[in-house]
Amino acid sequence: MRRASAILFLIKLLKIPVSLYSYSLMATLFGVSLAKDQWLLAYSLIIIIDLAIWGPLNETFRVKFITVKEQMGQKTALQQTQSLLYFIFLFSIAVVAFVMLKPDIVSSLLVSDYSEGQREGLNHMIRIVAPILLINQATLIGISILNAYDIFYIPEIATFASQLCGIFIMLFTAQQLGIYSLVLSTMLGLVILLTLVIIKIKHKKIDLFGSFSPRFGDFKQYFIFALPLFVPYCIGQFNALVEKRLVTGQGVGSVSIIDFSKKFPDMVNAIFSSVLLTILIPVLARAFVKKDEQAYTKNFVQVFSLGILGLGFFAIYMFLASQDLMCFFYGNSDITPDNMIKIIDLNVLYSVALIAIFIYLIFSMGLLAIGKNRTSAFASTVTQVLVILSNIFFVNRFGVIIFPISVFIAHILGGIYMLCYYPYSTKAISISFVKNTVMLFVVLFFMTLIMRGINAYLPSGTVHLFRLTVIGVVQLVLFILIGYLVRLEEITSSIVLIKRKLGRS
Repeated sequence: MRRASAILFLIKLLKIPVSLYSYSLMATLFGVSLAKDQWLLAYSLIIIIDLAIWGPLNETFRVKFITVKEQMGQKTALQQTQSLLYFIFLFSIAVVAFVMLKPDIVSSLLVSDYSEGQREGLNHMIRIVAPILLINQATLIGISILNAYDIFYIPEIATFASQLCGIFIMLFTAQQLGIYSLVLSTMLGLVILLTLVIIKIKHKKIDLFGSFSPRFGDFKQYFIFALPLFVPYCIGQFNALVEKRLVTGQGVGSVSIIDFSKKFPDMVNAIFSSVLLTILIPVLARAFVKKDEQAYTKNFVQVFSLGILGLGFFAIYMFLASQDLMCFFYGNSDITPDNMIKIIDLNVLYSVALIAIFIYLIFSMGLLAIGKNRTSAFASTVTQVLVILSNIFFVNRFGVIIFPISVFIAHILGGIYMLCYYPYSTKAISISFVKNTVMLFVVLFFMTLIMRGINAYLPSGTVHLFRLTVIGVVQLVLFILIGYLVRLEEITSSIVLIKRKLGRS
C-alpha cells in the first residue's frame, strides 16, 4: 500500500515541472484579461455540468465494480460497465447538444453584469468547449477501469504526454489563435489521453469493446448505488456556480486572479486526492468486505498521515515562499502589482485550506468504502451549504479572500463529523493527527526564525529562484531532522530504506 502510494506520488511529482511551465506560459500569453475570464468560465461550466450529472457515478464506480467483480465475476462486471458507458454516452450527447443550442441559458447562471457583447463572447466560448464533456467523461471511466485492475501508473504517464502536447500547441498557435489556442490544446490533450487509455485497456485484454447488448438495468444498478451522492454533488456544483457568479461581480479579471492563485494548491491537491482515490478506496473496500479491521486501519492511517505531512509541508513552504513563487512564474506577464498581491495572499490561504479538504476527503472515501453513502452524502451536503452561505453573506465585506476561508472552515467541520462514523477505533488516527500537527507547527516556528536570519544576509533584489531554493532546502532538512528526532514513522522508515539500498550497492 505505502509502496504503491509512494511510486504513484513520485510519478506525479515528476509531472510538476511541466505543470509549472504550463501555468507560467498561460500567464505570459493570456495574463489577467476578459478573454481568459471567458475561457475559464466556459470551461468551468462544462466541468460543473459533467460533475453534477456523472460525478457520483465516477466516485462510486471503483467500489461498485470491484464488488461485482469479486462476487459475480469479471465477465458480469465488464458487461455492466459496457451498459453503463453506453447510457452515459447517450445522455451526455443530449446534454452537449442542449448546451450548444442554448448557451445563453447556462451562461446566465454564471454572470449577471456582463454587457451584451461580453455575454455573446462567453456564449461563443461555451459552444466551442461543450464537447469536452464527452471526452472528459469517457476518460474518467476508462482510468477508473484501469485502476480497478490495479493499473495506476499508465494513466499518469498518459496524462503527462497529453500535458506536453498541450504546451507545444500553445507555443506554436497562441500568436495566430489567441485564447483559442488554449481551447485547442485542452481538447487535443484530452483526446490523446483518452486514446492512450483505450490502447492500454485493449493491451491488457480487458474485454470492454466487444459486442454487447446494452441493458438499462445494469446502468440502473450503478446509478442507484451512487444515488445518495447526487444531492451533495449537485449542491457542490451549485456552490461552484455561485462562486463564479460572485467572483465576476468583483470586476473584470477577478476570475483569472482566483485561477492563478489556485493553480499551485490545485496541482498539489490533485496529486494527493488522486493517489487517495486510485489506491485507498479499492484497498479499503477489499479489507472491509473481508472484515479485516487491522488492514483497514493500517492502510487508512498510513495515507492519512502521509497526506497531513505532505500538505502541511506544502502549506509551510507557501507561507514563506508564496511571494517569490508567484513573482517567479507570473512576473513576466502583464499582471499588475495590485493583482499580484491578491494572487499571493489567496495562494497562501488556498494552500492552508488543502489540509482541511484532505481531512474531509479521506473520511468521505472511508465512508464510501464501507457503503455508508448516505452519511457521506449528508456531510458533503452540509459542508457545501456552509461554503455557499459564507460566501454569499461575507463576500461584500471581505472580498475574494472569503472563498478560501469558507472552504477551510466548512471542510474541517465536515471531516470531524465523518470521523464519528469511522467503523473501527479512532485512537491511531487521533495519535497520528496530533503528532503530525505538533511537528508541523514546530517546523513552521523554526523555519520562521531561520529565514529571518538568512534574509538578513541576502542582498536586496535577490533572484526569486535562489530564495525559493534556499527555503525549500532548509525546510526539507529541518523537516527530516525533526521527524527523525520525534521518531516519525514516515521519516525513520525512509531513512532505514535508504540505508539498506546504500548497503546493497
